[in-house]
Amino acid sequence: MPAAVSFADLTAEALEAVTSSLPAGGERREGQVDMARAVADAIETDGHAVVQAGTGTGKSLAYLVPAVLSDRPTVIATATKALQDQLAGKDLPFLADHLDVPFRFAVLKGRSNYLCLQRLDELEADDRLDLDLDDTERDSGSIDSDTLDELRAFATTSTTPVKDVAVAIAGALSNPLAAAHATFVKNVAIAIAGSLRNALATAHATLVKDVAVAIAGSLRN
Repeated sequence: MPAAVSFADLTAEALEAVTSSLPAGGERREGQVDMARAVADAIETDGHAVVQAGTGTGKSLAYLVPAVLSDRPTVIATATKALQDQLAGKDLPFLADHLDVPFRFAVLKGRSNYLCLQRLDELEADDRLDLDLDDTERDSGSIDSDTLDELRAFATTSTTPVKDVAVAIAGALSNPLAAAHATFVKNVAIAIAGSLRNALATAHATLVKDVAVAIAGSLRN
């Protein structure tokens, strides 16, 4: 009876098949294979692996291949946006085409990548356009006045943020006290509408009511 193939062996075989399909023609790199095996073992045993490897080792594929084959939810944190873009725009789509394993992936960015309404108000009040963006791929963190006007126009006409915030609050609260008191739900809805300073939200009581109903429903009230 043939011995069962280990997850590390499966990973190594898949890695070899993937690298051989690279546009420039891949070559076997022992460091990459060793790293992939170490990651596979850590995943299989719910353990830990700390790997230090130099440039050109092929680290991305070495951890992506076992992660995909494991069929487990995986979070990959990158030190730079450039690497994040490489994974999402190049490596993961490549694996989707060459690994016989269906999987999905998404890009999540930190809050510094988004503009909230409070920050937008501060920019306009200070009469400056510096967003303090932490992005080395851009010359500066500034935006032009036309873009700022477009952002303000969107903020004052879109009702989507109201619904999104309502759902987020409802999911985060999960508080029996909140679920038991309709007044609390109503106050939260009013706070959302007021904080957003959205003309549609503050002008239409129906929308505020809908937000309250959405929160109440999510809280199972």
